[in-house]
Amino acid sequence: DLPWRPGVSTFGHVTAEQRAAYDELAARLPSDAVVGAGLGAGAVAHYTGHQTLRPAAWSAEEWARVAQALGQQGRPIYLLDDGEEMAAWMAEQGVAGAGRGLLGLFDLPRFGLGGEPLGGTAACFRLED
Repeated sequence: DLPWRPGVSTFGHVTAEQRAAYDELAARLPSDAVVGAGLGAGAVAHYTGHQTLRPAAWSAEEWARVAQALGQQGRPIYLLDDGEEMAAWMAEQGVAGAGRGLLGLFDLPRFGLGGEPLGGTAACFRLED
């Protein structure tokens, strides 16, 4: 009965509500979007069908090259604040703030730096050119 239990804290488990939120995210993203995320990047790729990346793990130069290449291809970049890793990186980059580029809030799993589950909703932002 694991899929029907509330509050399961096994990494990779999603509730029916979270699964529906992935569907909502997929529907709201442009078909050619690339999504930057933290520990949830694999689930985003799996459930939405979008390519993902983990920008917080890269140097500033690596991130700049990837963002430039995607921009040259006309691929929009979205950033999903799915926990402490992305929140810290986005704050450092000055990406999110005052709803700038906000696609929406989604009931997706959020993670601490150690992989522990966090509460709250995941905000998804469009990275403006």
